[in-house]
Amino acid sequence: MQKQSTHFFLLFVLIMLGQTSCANYNLYKPSYDQRLGDRMKRQIARESETYPLLPETGNEKIYTYVREIIATLLATDQIAFKEEFAWEVFLINDMTTLNAFVTPGGYIYVYTGLIKYLESEDQLAGVLAHEIAHADLRHASRQLSQRKSLSTVLLVANGGSSDLIGDIGASLVSLKFSRNFEKEADEKAISMLCTTSYKATGIADFFEKLEAVDSKRLPAFLNTHPNPGKRVERIQARAEALACKGDFTNRKTYLRMKRWLE
Repeated sequence: MQKQSTHFFLLFVLIMLGQTSCANYNLYKPSYDQRLGDRMKRQIARESETYPLLPETGNEKIYTYVREIIATLLATDQIAFKEEFAWEVFLINDMTTLNAFVTPGGYIYVYTGLIKYLESEDQLAGVLAHEIAHADLRHASRQLSQRKSLSTVLLVANGGSSDLIGDIGASLVSLKFSRNFEKEADEKAISMLCTTSYKATGIADFFEKLEAVDSKRLPAFLNTHPNPGKRVERIQARAEALACKGDFTNRKTYLRMKRWLE
């Protein structure tokens, strides 16, 4: 009877955490995000085989190009931690990987393979806005907060010992959080882009292109950015609801810029 009550209690906790996953629940201060990001930046720099960073020397033009897009996005009124976070960009010299990610504190990493894969500046701006949104919404520390709370509850519920149920429960909640946070990041990215001259749905064009890729060659971007159904439709609906008017794609300049990577 005690075991059944414990399981009902755990189910209740999982449901409640799932319902509050999009709330601004965070055990940590913004300074924690920056410290965590600094540590991750140093670790990435040490792991040169896994993350072969493109040196800035000799690649100044491409770095300047990407930084100017980021500066445009940070200049909007949508960024809560513009001054608190670092907002630095690094390019990873890997032409076979279609991916981008951001650490807490605003360190943005973009694979050269993704830059080559995209077709216009608005698509890159959409990806960068999405990554900026993840950092500015503090998704990493919010997810850590939720996992920490769940671990504490599971520890108490199981009489002070961690077990497989706890590990599985944390993993399931983590997956749900990731999808909720992806939706949040999409929405914030569109709000950000809508205040610029960029075509706000550039990232939707990118996702449509990814969906056409052979599933056996699933891009890394979809591994780290889950793509549940109707995501493209939600992005387009968000831009329509906000009456976004921008139509800037800068396609010709972007295609010329990609040749700098050759």
